[in-house]
Amino acid sequence: MLLCFHGTLVRGERLGLADRAALARRTGYQAMDFGCREVEDALAARPGLSAAGLWAELGLRPGMAGGVPIPDPFAPDAEFDRGLADVPGRAAAAAAAGATQVGLVLRNRSDLPEPESRALVGRRLRRIGEALAPAGLRLAVEFIGVRHLWTNLAHPFAQRYTELLSVLEDTGRDNVGFLLDSYHWYGAEASLEDVASTPRERIVYLHVNDAKPGPASAIQDADRLLPGEGVIDLAGWFRAVARTGYDGCVAPEVLGPRMQGMTSEQAAVACGDGIRAALREAGL
Repeated sequence: MLLCFHGTLVRGERLGLADRAALARRTGYQAMDFGCREVEDALAARPGLSAAGLWAELGLRPGMAGGVPIPDPFAPDAEFDRGLADVPGRAAAAAAAGATQVGLVLRNRSDLPEPESRALVGRRLRRIGEALAPAGLRLAVEFIGVRHLWTNLAHPFAQRYTELLSVLEDTGRDNVGFLLDSYHWYGAEASLEDVASTPRERIVYLHVNDAKPGPASAIQDADRLLPGEGVIDLAGWFRAVARTGYDGCVAPEVLGPRMQGMTSEQAAVACGDGIRAALREAGL
């Protein structure tokens, strides 16, 4: 697995692509999330340089790409169709910047009863996967396991890990899978076996963080701990992920006040150390 520098590690500093890459390398990261536009700008300033050449100079692998707006699967038909029409062109530009994966946060409540929302989202994710495929991009759909978000919507949607896995499987698209976050997995009270039995193609990208003691069902999304500080069995979680054959990016995402007052370098070191310790404990 590749330790990936996530945007949340930048703590109030204005760091461009090259500066973030230098920080990521200095603190032991092998990959970095990025915005497609910043790579496009860097390439425009260096005529003749390819994206592969730029990433080689940066000394990192490309992680999650930002800048390909993915339409909301719950949107009204006309709005979804308009958004989807833009995806192939933006995906091709992202691929030219070195992207291989883009993300989507999928809310876990809906104003539709769950059978209807499951059918709708399955159809929509299939169409998004089809639109991304010519550019060779995969879609990482974030599983949201915490329960306190979007409470204004009447019906739960795929709040269990296995429920969203079923939706992803129903798309029939190998380029559509999980953005799997240890915090949301824990908040949903999913099992290690749920993860270990996931088909390899259904895990696209990982977020890692930790949780405070207390009922898992009550954790708050923006109150996370550094990897290794809390109660999540990260070593077991990593072993379960490894059983699927996943060998892609692992990015820290510590939302909330825990990293307040840290510099970017301090945050990168603390998160990287925690993830590497969990991977060692897992025997990986």
